[in-house]
Amino acid sequence: MKKVMVALISLATLGLGIAVPLQANAQPTKPTTKVALQSQRHHEYRVQYHRANQKKWINAGTFRTRVSANKQVQKLEHKGYKARIVTL
Repeated sequence: MKKVMVALISLATLGLGIAVPLQANAQPTKPTTKVALQSQRHHEYRVQYHRANQKKWINAGTFRTRVSANKQVQKLEHKGYKARIVTL
């Protein structure tokens, strides 16, 4: 019955030249939220190192997880290098 009334009202307004936007069975619109997919949250971590008397950082490798990057940093620091992790 409601759809019939909406159709009649829309036809009547078209005859008069009045545009009235009608929404039959309209659902409330939910604002879209941006949620990153698991694949979009992917980071890569580059490990860089240098000795105390050097200024230039040398790349030691690129790792997919921060855990593996931390292991490499610990190995380099154990050898006497200064190491850091750079997020790509």
